[in-house]
Amino acid sequence: MLKRMRNMKDQAIAAALKAYATDRLSPYGNLLDVTVDTAAQMVEGTISLHGESGPVTVKVEHYRFEKVDGRTVLKLETITATREWMGTLLTHIYGSKPFKLPAPILALLF
Repeated sequence: MLKRMRNMKDQAIAAALKAYATDRLSPYGNLLDVTVDTAAQMVEGTISLHGESGPVTVKVEHYRFEKVDGRTVLKLETITATREWMGTLLTHIYGSKPFKLPAPILALLF
């Protein structure tokens, strides 16, 4: 029962993240899929990038939440991608950087 509830929660979070990220990524390509596993602290997204021959998968293999100035932020710990250079670049730019999350996504998480 708990596993089923967690799966439903993960699917709801994935749907909210996909809706949130689709517009932001549209200049670069089409977001095809987002999966979330809160138990494993993993998020995976697949995007069809303009100019690429096939889709690229980006995976956050670990994340954490912290309180910063009274607000909950998300910090991405380990980022990989099916294009090695892309994983390295994303980790360099976004690794451990605090992200403010929209209220609807925070409501699903806590």
